[in-house]
Amino acid sequence: MSTIDKILFLLKDGKWHDLNEITQKVTSSKTKSEMAVNFLKEYDFIKQNQDTKVKLQPTILNFITTLQRLETEEQTN
Repeated sequence: MSTIDKILFLLKDGKWHDLNEITQKVTSSKTKSEMAVNFLKEYDFIKQNQDTKVKLQPTILNFITTLQRLETEEQTN
């Protein structure tokens, strides 16, 4: 799983997370985590608050949740 995938998986809880937490939980270097977070911000996958914490944009969160639900449904059929 790529660093971006791991970050998206972490952020799918819809809560705010800071870079230190992200780096620790996805077990990557701070530089790699920063690059991934910057990429996700640049392409509007995530938003950042004034405390420099990030979370998924509501539309992206909805998209990921819908995809996971559909994958679960397909597996049970």
